[in-house]
Amino acid sequence: MIAGTLHARGVSHPWLDGATEVMWNRIGKLDAGLGGTATMGGYEMFGVLGFLQHVPDRDRAREVFGRVGPLILERNLVALDPEAPGEVHGVLSFAPEPDSLARALFDDATVQAHLDHLAQGQKEDGGWTFNWPAWSPAAELDWRGFLTVDALRALRANGRL
Repeated sequence: MIAGTLHARGVSHPWLDGATEVMWNRIGKLDAGLGGTATMGGYEMFGVLGFLQHVPDRDRAREVFGRVGPLILERNLVALDPEAPGEVHGVLSFAPEPDSLARALFDDATVQAHLDHLAQGQKEDGGWTFNWPAWSPAAELDWRGFLTVDALRALRANGRL
């Protein structure tokens, strides 16, 4: 996540050069079935996608995504049903914007259904909430703020605001 975020902001630093090589190596092992991928979950894939979305070598990123992107579906990391109960990751978690690399994995009807569900999820206080247990009232407020900004970004990027 850090390497992807730094690349998104145009940072140039020797540490990032090294981190980028580490990421290419680790991602290369994902589709080869190496490196503990049996337990790879959605959160790890978010880091991979964040890196691939922003790393400067766009040709390599698209080529690598072509190999590892399908793992999102193959490993059932995504809930295609926007009404899926429990702590699940929906389509917009992996492909929040039209230019997201992972958007190609999902048909337009599925994306639109998730956008509809997101728009309808706004609470009376104007914010959005989450689908996992709240650890504390303070953590709940923190996460609701984060997810509200995320929801507004996704809705705006998809022409819903």
